[in-house]
Amino acid sequence: MPNHTLAQLGDLGLAPLCEVNKPHPRSGLFGSILPNGRGHALRQVVNGRAIVGGRRLDEWVPEVVADLVAAFDPLRIVLMGSVARGDDGPDSDIDFVVVMPHVVPERRHELMADMQLAVRAPVAVDILPTDPDELERRKDVIGSFLYWPSREGKVVYERAA
Repeated sequence: MPNHTLAQLGDLGLAPLCEVNKPHPRSGLFGSILPNGRGHALRQVVNGRAIVGGRRLDEWVPEVVADLVAAFDPLRIVLMGSVARGDDGPDSDIDFVVVMPHVVPERRHELMADMQLAVRAPVAVDILPTDPDELERRKDVIGSFLYWPSREGKVVYERAA
């Protein structure tokens, strides 16, 4: 599906399946516009966990990682949050820290957006780019965005030396 905003979808005569993060009254499926603008994520909830496109969120991780590696050639990708812990629920997304050789702090948001656009999977993802220097400086700072990924994150990709 081409990139469309919610308003543009309405102009095209297309409506979301339901409100974001609320199940459709008859089907029980969830529908929302993804951050990458690629339309609806069809979600079912089975045993308290989100199922998107017939797959659990953790089953989408290799595909998302492959997209990020192909587009950005990062040093490392760390899966974090509820999917990494195995306690993801119906409203969960997939969270990553992507370690690049160098990240310009003033351009972090632009890089985040570019990374989200590179993901072709129909799942919601949060991607936090960083670099080795920032990771080292902030990994032990309680409250920093790198504190918990440094402790409970799972490395799902490491570039060969």
